[in-house]
Formats: sequence, C-alpha cells, structure tokens
Amino acid sequence: DDPLRVLRAIRFAARFEFRIHDSLKGVIRGMIKRGALKHLTPERVFKELQLGLMLPNPSYYLKLMRDLGVMKVILPEVYNLFGVPQVEKYHPEICTGQHTFMAVQKAADKGLNFDARFAVMCHDLGKALTPDKELPSHKNHEEHGLQLVADLCERLKVTKDTRM
Repeated sequence: DDPLRVLRAIRFAARFEFRIHDSLKGVIRGMIKRGALKHLTPERVFKELQLGLMLPNPSYYLKLMRDLGVMKVILPEVYNLFGVPQVEKYHPEICTGQHTFMAVQKAADKGLNFDARFAVMCHDLGKALTPDKELPSHKNHEEHGLQLVADLCERLKVTKDTRM
C-alpha cells in the first residue's frame, strides 16, 4: 500500500525494460482509484521523475506511467497532450503526446542531462490549451504553456536549478 512503490515499480520496469504483470497493474490501478498517489510528497515525486527521465529509455518510463494511469495523477499536463493533433508536415507522428515521448527519448539518446530532458518534456505543454477550432495549428503555444510549466514546477517542488 506504499504509493512510492508504484513509482519505483514503473522506474524499475523501465530500467530493465520488462512488462508489469497484470496482477500488479490491478494493484496500481486500485491505489490510483483510492487516491493513494495523492499522498506522495512533491519532493519524492520529483526525485522519482529525475531518476526515471535519466534512464536510457525514458520514453518507456513515460509510456508505463501513462498506460497505468499514473501520469494522469502525477503529470496531468503531459497526459493532456495525448490526442492533441499537430501539423503532419512538421510532426509526422501527429499526436503531441507521442511527439513529447519521442523528443524526450531523443534527448536521452544524445546524453542530455536531467534539466534538458525535463525542459523537453515540458516544451509543448501549451498545445493542450489550443482551442479545437485552431487545430492542428498551435500559435503561441510556448507562451500559453508558461503557466502550465510554472504550475507543474510549483506542484512538484522542482529545484531552482532545473527551473532555470
């Protein structure tokens, strides 16, 4: 019943690139339903996020978080990018969430540090705010996303060094 173990299970599964057993998925989803993840301290969530994004395959880490429903609780700003279309000419994957996962993975493949990987994860958050009538274009999404990034950083108690 320790909600921190949910984050650790996801991180270890991503680290060793194995799949989480269906019975454990059920336990995790039950904990989410009961609101157990809301009892995690922001500092601990941020530390686990640091460790997860620094894995060789952070896109798998993020995918597990999303697939298990953890992302919706821990990183709703990133979760909300799924289903948000982009201009195919520039983003052949179309889905902004998928693009974010791919960009974070590219940052890892290039050996970038955590601060860069975190920035990459946050770079398109404003696209989730684009009105439907303007899709798939996202004019000024960088500016629109500033408050989302600030709110995420405040909620997770992101360090000053990472915020810079």
